[in-house]
Amino acid sequence: MTAVLVSMEAYEKTQYEIGLLRAIAKGEADAALAIGEDLDGVFDRIDANLASTK
Repeated sequence: MTAVLVSMEAYEKTQYEIGLLRAIAKGEADAALAIGEDLDGVFDRIDANLASTK
């Protein structure tokens, strides 16, 4: 077994990147199963939320 020392910043960046990859993989799996919202619906909801905060 080998141990590798990395800085805290490098470790945190790696953990963040792993989280992004997991989110992308989940999104691709959900899209393949047609789970979730369509993009137009998401943008409509965002627009409505932004309009209500003005």
